[in-house]
Amino acid sequence: DRKHNLSSARVFFYAGEKECDANMQTFLDCIDAVKGSTGGTGFSAIKITALGRPEILIRLSDCIEKTRRYYTQITGKKGMVIKGKVDKAAFKEAFKAKNLDTNIEVQQFLDQMVGDSQGVINLFDWSSLIDQGKDLKYVLRVPNLETGKMEPLITGGDDGALTAQEEEQFKNMVQRLHTIFKYAKEQNVRVMVDAEQSTFNQQYTDSL
Repeated sequence: DRKHNLSSARVFFYAGEKECDANMQTFLDCIDAVKGSTGGTGFSAIKITALGRPEILIRLSDCIEKTRRYYTQITGKKGMVIKGKVDKAAFKEAFKAKNLDTNIEVQQFLDQMVGDSQGVINLFDWSSLIDQGKDLKYVLRVPNLETGKMEPLITGGDDGALTAQEEEQFKNMVQRLHTIFKYAKEQNVRVMVDAEQSTFNQQYTDSL
């Protein structure tokens, strides 16, 4: 039990999708309570565990650590991916060295990779989770450096990825967050996100 002998704030235990929908409505009501009363300086706080199944967050944390190891394998840099200060060229060279530069799936992986002038790079097309409704197992994938075959980083019971039910639960959680943020922006209310303690992202915090 990751929470054994741990002093912490309240953790929401998953009771079903209906309960998560009810929690989202509570957060929307909190935004309504703040709007117009603080001149745009107020905020509403939300908890991630109230909006979805916590076990999926743990698996995402494991996925973050796998992504970090893959990033280090490609670039030789350690630490957080977004602070690595590298660009797409480093990945192109690594794939070329493995004779994977003509692989169609590898090229598609490179095409969807985006970065900025500060060296912050995103390996995955996160927006496709909402804009295109893609499953996590199709978004959180990287090319195997030996075969070029795309492999999922998220773990579960369905061929190494999440089950269909878990994919649906994750999409629901993302959609709830999207609904809250969109509404808060419309009402000129800031949102503080409690992204939970180390019990829900142990792999991530261990490697900081």
